[in-house]
Amino acid sequence: MASDGLRPGLIVTGPLLPEPVEIIAVVPLGDALKLVGKGLKTNQVHDPILTAAQLAQLDVSPASRPFDGDAVLFRLGIEAERLGLAYEYDPYFSLSIARVDPLPHQLEAVYDYFLKLPRIRFLLADDPGAGKTIMAGLLLKELKARGLVAVLRPVDQREVCYPYPGWTCVPHSSIEELSGWSLEI
Repeated sequence: MASDGLRPGLIVTGPLLPEPVEIIAVVPLGDALKLVGKGLKTNQVHDPILTAAQLAQLDVSPASRPFDGDAVLFRLGIEAERLGLAYEYDPYFSLSIARVDPLPHQLEAVYDYFLKLPRIRFLLADDPGAGKTIMAGLLLKELKARGLVAVLRPVDQREVCYPYPGWTCVPHSSIEELSGWSLEI
C-alpha cells in the first residue's frame, strides 16, 4: 500500500493492527507514516508509526461497502427474514400454512381464548366431531411459529384419549398429519 493512497475515511486492516481501523488522519514522519485511526469494534484510538514495508502489509477498503452483491441471494435472505417475522404481523398466521379449513368456532377458541392469555393452560374439551384435533393443531402451529414451543411430548404413547364414556380417542397420527410434526414419545 502506497502512503499516498491512505486518506481519512478509509478502513485499514492488517497484522499490525488489533482490529479494523477507520483512518482519521495521516501524518508523514520522514520515511515513516503515522496513522491515527479509530477502531471499528472498540472505538479505541490507534496511532501506530509504520514504515514503507509495514504499509505494504495493510489492506485498505472503502468507507462504505459497494452494493454489487448477488441479488438472488439477497432476495432469498430478505424473504427468509419476512417469513420469520410473519407471525408478528398476521394474527392468523397458522391458517396460511395449515392444510385445513377451520370453522368459525375453532378460530374463536384458538385465537380469542387460547392465545390471548400470557400462560397457555387449557383443557380442550368439546362435543364429539367439533374439531378438537383441528384446534389443537392450529394452536400447536401458532405456538411453533412464535417460537414458544420446540418439543411436544404426548401423554399417552398410542393416542390422546378422553376420560368419559362415549368420547373418542384421537390417534397421534391425526395430530401429526395436521401439524406436520413428528411427536416425540
